[in-house]
Amino acid sequence: MDIQQIQYFLDVAKTEHMTKSSERLHIAQPALSRSISRLEREFGVQLFARKGRGIKLTTEGKLLQQKLSRALEEIDQAKAELAKTAFQQKQTIHIHIGAASLLAIEAISDWMKLHPHVHIELVQAGQIEHTPDILLDSTSSHPYKECHVFSERIMVAVPCEPKQESNAISLASLSDQPFISLSGSVGFRKTCDALCAASGFVPNISLESDNPDVVRKAIALGLGVGFWPERSWGSPGEKVRLIPLSEESFIRKVNVLLCEESTFSRDFYHHLISLMDRVFSLKNPVT
Repeated sequence: MDIQQIQYFLDVAKTEHMTKSSERLHIAQPALSRSISRLEREFGVQLFARKGRGIKLTTEGKLLQQKLSRALEEIDQAKAELAKTAFQQKQTIHIHIGAASLLAIEAISDWMKLHPHVHIELVQAGQIEHTPDILLDSTSSHPYKECHVFSERIMVAVPCEPKQESNAISLASLSDQPFISLSGSVGFRKTCDALCAASGFVPNISLESDNPDVVRKAIALGLGVGFWPERSWGSPGEKVRLIPLSEESFIRKVNVLLCEESTFSRDFYHHLISLMDRVFSLKNPVT
């Protein structure tokens, strides 16, 4: 028994007339009769009985009509739900954010005003379980179809003090300072730890958080100093000053990868690149 047989049977059960159903179904009457006969042989019961010049459902036929009507409704509902799911998948952009999260969210906010029907699914940091459409990271080696790499200086964020010098300082001069830092699982923290190790010391972490805003507020309170990406984190606020490091190697890269391509993912990718181009090409750094 297949869906077509079910549809044929239900139509004949509704009209109780072979000729009418054959016309409605656009099938020759002998072929329709053979389909009903095969169904009767399969179930081993008589589904229709002759009544004058027409036919009538038997008790068994009425029972099968009820059962198959519900089954066909379930099948139709499943087809509709599957089609909806497939459509939604085409309308979804999966974005993994491991760096430059503020810029990514700003780009998403602007882009969704023009594409309110598209769903954005975000994953921040952590392990990548499924290939995203777009990936922002500082250390990723994930396969991609297109990639744009941005570079920015890593600055030292310090509490504002009167007559404070803004000249570049060496990384070694910070070896005894208490540091306010992002947690060790974040890519930016790993980058800073590796660069400090190359300069011969391990940062003295007095407080760590997974939230850049907590880092900024703790530095503003004078609880320590911290590393701050010059572009992607934006302004550290009025009570925090950014000082450049004399080491030219103290930079980090932000990789923007287009991993899976669709009309929407590519469009958003270029929108994000355009925003980051503007931010990373500012003439005056945030200080």
